[in-house]
Amino acid sequence: MGDRQRVAVWRRIMRGAIHTPHGWLSSRLLETRPAAGAAWTVGFFFYEAVEDIRIEDHAYADLIGWRLGFSARETVKILKGDKNAKGGKARG
Repeated sequence: MGDRQRVAVWRRIMRGAIHTPHGWLSSRLLETRPAAGAAWTVGFFFYEAVEDIRIEDHAYADLIGWRLGFSARETVKILKGDKNAKGGKARG
């Protein structure tokens, strides 16, 4: 792998990494403040769509980072045994 390819891979990884907190925050807001979480999530996706249309920057890389953050927080919640989105006891 040449230097240019290494740089391209590194940039792709970093680009995903900087969008990971957005996904984590989306998950957190959807749990604690559903309206704010929905607005944050829709706003993020809208921004990425407009940016991709405007500058054709392949927004899929940003969305992969978002998905990673969202999935990571949801996985942590499952592993901690959080069965109810609001943190209460599970019914049934």
